[in-house]
This record gives sequence, C-alpha cells and structure tokens, in this order.
Amino acid sequence: MKKDSEWNSRDTWKTLDRKGKIQFFKDYYLWPCVGIVVVAAVLINLIWHMLFPKPGAELYVAVYDITLDQTEVESLKEQMAAEIGNGVKPDQIVIDDTYRSGNINDEQRLQVFVANHSVDVIIADDERTAELAGFGYFADVNELLDADLVKSLDGNGKLLMNPGFDSEYEGISIDDNGNGRGEKLPYSVIIDDSKEWKALAGEFSSNYCDFSVVAGCDHPENAKRFLEKLILK
Repeated sequence: MKKDSEWNSRDTWKTLDRKGKIQFFKDYYLWPCVGIVVVAAVLINLIWHMLFPKPGAELYVAVYDITLDQTEVESLKEQMAAEIGNGVKPDQIVIDDTYRSGNINDEQRLQVFVANHSVDVIIADDERTAELAGFGYFADVNELLDADLVKSLDGNGKLLMNPGFDSEYEGISIDDNGNGRGEKLPYSVIIDDSKEWKALAGEFSSNYCDFSVVAGCDHPENAKRFLEKLILK
C-alpha cells in the first residue's frame, strides 16, 4: 500500500491501473466534487427563483372550523382562475380550510395575513364573524358591491350586521383585540342558499356561511367575483 505522499505524485498517478485510479479519485476527490455539485445546485435554484419568482395568490380565502370537499374545491379553483383570466392558474386561487377558532397559531397567522393584505375573504359562522368584525378586519359590503345587489341581498335577509372596531373608544387599549364598539354595518353576506357553497361545505353550509371581504385586501375585485359566483344564479 502506498503512502499518501506517493498518491499525490503525478508520476505515481501515471503508473496506476484503472482500478487504482478509481480508488484514488474516491479517496481524494469524490466528496469535494459532491460538495461543489450541491452548492452549485443550491445557487442555481436561488438564482432561478429570484429571476422567475412563483406567482403569488390572486385570491386567498380563509375558511374557519369546517373541512371542505376537496374535489369541489379544485373544481371551483379552476373555474375562478378561468373567470379572472390574465394567465391566472388554479394554484393561484387558495381556499384554505385549515383555520380553527381558539387555535393561537391560526389567530396569529390570520393577524399577519390581514396586516400584509394577503387574505381576501374569510368565511365563518356568526360567532367568529362577529368577533373578527370587532377587530376591524372587514370591509363594508356597501363599498364593495353594486347598490342594486346590496339592495337585493338586504331585501332577502342576506346581509349580516355587526359592530366594527372603534379606534376612538378608550375603554381598552387599541393594541388589544377588537372592542366591537364601532358602527354596526353590513360586513358580511350570508351564502347559505348558494348551491356551490352547499357542494363545498355539505351539512355545515347553513351554519358556516358568513362571507366577509377583508378591508384593504390586495384583490377586492377577485373577492367580489368569488362572491358573485357563489350567490348569483
């Protein structure tokens, strides 16, 4: 067996047979080469994502406390992507039914998403909707929908009124959770009669059916399209 110093000699390399050269490569160059390949792959991946970032969501819907029919969800995502157009793909329509009331991680996640304008719609039951309205999360339906549609919804008892957040109220700190002492406004549309929503939510469709658009969201027009798709025949 030759010493390490002898393996490093060019003259010695020339004297090695094929098997010896393979062993030499394994002993001295295999792992450095693997390391170089791994680092290069990571750098290429980072550069690729910097130059060609994955398109963000064009509609993000947070659904509380129920699990939706995923076959119906995928179908609806395809329909919404086609309706929005402009090259929007189904995976840019996010309908996230993993939110649960009382889960602190979900509370924090929603708070961050609202602050970053990353969530467009929240669908929940009356209790959760009233709580979130009190936080000041929702936009007034009157500012989102056409007057005729608002009038029709109101006439059919499909507008849900809740008090919003009052930043002037001094009873608690503004940094606390919602005080629910703001003006009572129609922040939500009740979608319990929607055929599409019944297909999505099944037996829970009549209780978890308050559709609210988040104030200041990035995609209010797409949120409006989504609502109209659910409620307009």
